[in-house]
Amino acid sequence: MHLRCGYRLQKNGPLIRTTGSLIAHTGIRLKARPALRTTESLTALEPGQDSKMNDELRSILVGTAGLSAGAVIALLLTLTRRSSPSVNEREVRSVLRGAALAIVAQSGHFAEEYATGFHVRFPELLGLAPWPTIFFLTFNLCWLVIWILSLWGVSKRRRLAFFPLWFLAVAGLANGVAHLGFSLRVGGYFPSLFTSPLIGAAGAILARRLARLTAER
Repeated sequence: MHLRCGYRLQKNGPLIRTTGSLIAHTGIRLKARPALRTTESLTALEPGQDSKMNDELRSILVGTAGLSAGAVIALLLTLTRRSSPSVNEREVRSVLRGAALAIVAQSGHFAEEYATGFHVRFPELLGLAPWPTIFFLTFNLCWLVIWILSLWGVSKRRRLAFFPLWFLAVAGLANGVAHLGFSLRVGGYFPSLFTSPLIGAAGAILARRLARLTAER
């Protein structure tokens, strides 16, 4: 059987459409294709997934509010205090040793927090959703890298490099007190209780040395 094209010519006449008659004659059936899914259906979240993401975001913002306040204090200290050119290298090295001690203490503190589930227990204590593990790890590891890099900046008297160390000192002092308070509240051990006195003492030492280095001459 030969199928002719969808149009034929009549002598001295217009084009006549024959597709319908051809389909009727041959008995061919055409199936309509299903409509393409819209972008919204392709990117739609599973039921409850959007709500979970919102709960996690709210938990992170509220749970880290104390650290945000500490960062503001550290920024103010960085802007209002600066190292004098008359400071001798001995005082700079003293700050660097204090910062290195605080970084080591914070590393141990972070390890205890992760091992004992601080990123789950602390938000639950506030009535919030647990923090995603990837966020908790990334946040802490990034700050450890920033603190290590700031040692070089302080050795070169870069003013911006003082901000991470002021933040480390303020956060260390706050952690030393806060974790003890958390343990008293739950009536027992709370994640990172054992290393909190160490980071608290290291934060106090670093804050004192930074204050001495940036004191007016």
